[in-house]
Amino acid sequence: MKENIEIAFLESGYQVIKDEKNITTDTKIVNVDINKFWTWMTPGFWAITLSTEIATNLKINTTKEDEINVFTKGYYQTGLESNFVEVIKNALKLHIKEVKTKIDKMP
Repeated sequence: MKENIEIAFLESGYQVIKDEKNITTDTKIVNVDINKFWTWMTPGFWAITLSTEIATNLKINTTKEDEINVFTKGYYQTGLESNFVEVIKNALKLHIKEVKTKIDKMP
């Protein structure tokens, strides 16, 4: 999730500071709470459904906390690891997109 948040900020034109010595009064401080990161399988007659749900709270500086919820699913013949990975990656991409939306609305 840390990489996801970093990607969202980098793609939105921000610089990610990793060394606390470089923090200034203009630096935006980001706190993220991960509420859910679930992946599960639902069996079916012709196919199985693999689903991923991610829920986080994003707080930038002292602004109000924004909740970000994403859900993806895919239909597969098997529950291979690669199928789970695909569904999780899709959810992570969607999460990055939602974080970028919140960043664009920052003051």
